[in-house]
Amino acid sequence: MRRVMLLMGMSLDGYAASGWLPPARTKRYGDEQSRDVWKALASVDAFIMGRVTYDIWRRFWPTAASSRSELDARFSRLVEQAEKIVFSKTLESVDWNNARLGDRNLADEIASMRRTRGKNIAIVGGGKIARAFGDLGLIDDYYVWVHPLIQGSGTMLLGAATSPQKMRLI
Repeated sequence: MRRVMLLMGMSLDGYAASGWLPPARTKRYGDEQSRDVWKALASVDAFIMGRVTYDIWRRFWPTAASSRSELDARFSRLVEQAEKIVFSKTLESVDWNNARLGDRNLADEIASMRRTRGKNIAIVGGGKIARAFGDLGLIDDYYVWVHPLIQGSGTMLLGAATSPQKMRLI
């Protein structure tokens, strides 16, 4: 059965860390994070995202294979081949390779996807969709990178748990 993983960055104060990159002086941190991300991505063949992430990724990643660093090119190829499921209340269609709109009922959509053949499914953005999946208990594995940043505002990535949730550090 396929697993659903959250694959996102978070600020020290708990907000979804959108667009944060380590400064050049922290190359070691960036290398370690990159290695961890690629290890997680090796088990993924589908990405879940919201409308904002879809809009950003749709504009950037299809052309990054030829115009960016080897790391960007590698990720661009992965994203192009992967299934992309977009959850949106405003989009009526999507036009990117292997992309489709998700059913408005998250739990039913994920239950159906878990039963299909394939690798794992990664929630990659944004904070609102991550929180919605977490609130419904649809995330099997949390791959969360805590960035050395106090963001001060935004979308709380993990939300307010109503009861303790046991986790195992991997």
